[in-house]
Amino acid sequence: HVFIIAFKQTDNRMTNSLRSMISLFEKMFGNKFWDNAILEATHWNHGTDAERIRQASQPALTQKFWTDEFNRILKKEYNLQKDLKSIFIDTFYHHESSHESDTFTNNSQALLDFSLSRKAFQCKDIEIALTEIMQLQNDLENLKKEEEDKQNVIDSLTEEKLRLEETLNHYGLTTAAPLPEKHSGTEYCARNRCYTPTEFALFGVGTIVMGSMLGVGGIGWFKHQCLP
Repeated sequence: HVFIIAFKQTDNRMTNSLRSMISLFEKMFGNKFWDNAILEATHWNHGTDAERIRQASQPALTQKFWTDEFNRILKKEYNLQKDLKSIFIDTFYHHESSHESDTFTNNSQALLDFSLSRKAFQCKDIEIALTEIMQLQNDLENLKKEEEDKQNVIDSLTEEKLRLEETLNHYGLTTAAPLPEKHSGTEYCARNRCYTPTEFALFGVGTIVMGSMLGVGGIGWFKHQCLP
């Protein structure tokens, strides 16, 4: 199992589509897929004139420079920890040129050797991975729809409120003042005098004692005044 990440010779940055594809590979296969990945430079002509043009550029576009540059880009954007190897297979080489034929053969053999040296790559169940991604995408779309619906309700209520206010202003009416907000016990007692449960209990006991004393005194007075 080998992942061949192909770039054109003239590419000096990653396209959005390629960036998304590699991100999808990481999500589906995990970071271990980099162990089975290799770089491929397409449209890399091995003819004498093409080599002369690459050497004349600033800096010179050598195979090492090209490989180092894309390894730098991939390490910056993804979880690549070590440099990837590279191959330069030109399928449109000139068969009459022994140099181009040998170069094609050598790069093709390098790709075969790399694939044979890799351990069998155990991929996740792609169907499950794709299902999870689709579910997450659906959840995201549903959340966006719910947010839009809520915003539409807010906008509708705001418009209704403005319309009613304009009607009241037209007839010279005013809205009643809102009722005072009910305070919770803690907030109210923080601003006003409140009795604690202990204070209520002592007050009740005092009331009972006072009532008993008054009762005893009243009975004594009644006996003294009314009984012989």
